[in-house]
Amino acid sequence: ALGAVQALGVLKDPNSAKTVVLAMQRGLVPAPAALGALGQIGSDVALTSALELIGDGSPEVRRAAILASWPSMTTAV
Repeated sequence: ALGAVQALGVLKDPNSAKTVVLAMQRGLVPAPAALGALGQIGSDVALTSALELIGDGSPEVRRAAILASWPSMTTAV
């Protein structure tokens, strides 16, 4: 599952963001890896999912969420 999520990130297809989010929510892939792929995808779904995890208890997840949301935030201005 991890390799598939990473490949979806490389493909940058906005339609795949929901699949990545579901894999993360179901615990099939670690949140930081899924967030990395979502950051590459850069869709609204990806940004929303990343922003939801910025307050996570894990510093690793928070960092990944910030990095995943940054590209979308800088292009939105």
